[in-house]
This record gives sequence, structure tokens and C-alpha cells, in this order.
Amino acid sequence: MKKFFVFSFVSLALVAVLLNLSSFKSSNSSTNNIGKYILIDVYEVPGYQDPGLHIHYGDNTSEYVPFKTMDAHNHDDNGQIIVNKINELVDKGYVVEHVGAGLGDKTGMITKIFMRKAN
Repeated sequence: MKKFFVFSFVSLALVAVLLNLSSFKSSNSSTNNIGKYILIDVYEVPGYQDPGLHIHYGDNTSEYVPFKTMDAHNHDDNGQIIVNKINELVDKGYVVEHVGAGLGDKTGMITKIFMRKAN
């Protein structure tokens, strides 16, 4: 009778270990789901010759979306240009990953927005 309980316990333990090991997935597939990154440079520097959005798609293509003049009365319009472009990219499946900003050399702000295409 004692051998039966030991045999049953070992058998159940072996089945539990096999089920546990078979339930894990390979982590190699998760590295393929990272997605494609793009970078948006937002130049809000009045003295810069090309203020606006400079979008780098990572496949040697880029896009430039100019701002209106960097006057106070165009502040809302320029902000709307940024929001519209980000919303357009979100509709294409991109998500914002990281945002960083710093002062430009001519008293303006340079913002970098990293976006990733979700798979």
C-alpha cells in the first residue's frame, strides 16, 4: 500500500512538471513584435530656417510639415498642426513611446517624439 502512494505521488508530480514545462512559450517571438519606430522633431525655434515638424520614418524617407510664422497669434494654429499630425499617425497604428524636449540655441524649444508602430 505504501508503494502505491509513493508511485501515485511520483506520477502526479511528474505529470505536474510536464504540464508546467509545456505551458511556457518561447520568448523569441516577443522580440519580433517590437514594431517600427519613427522620430518626429518639433522645431519651435523662431530663428530656425525650417520651423515645424521633421518626421523621420526610418527607411530613409522623411516628411516636413511647416509651421505658420512663429508669432504669438499663430501659437494655437501651430499647436493644432502638431496634434493633427500625431492623430494622423495614431490612426495609421503608431503609438507614442517617448517624448523629450530641450531649449534650442535661439530661445526656442526642440521636442523629439518617438513613436512605434504597434503590431
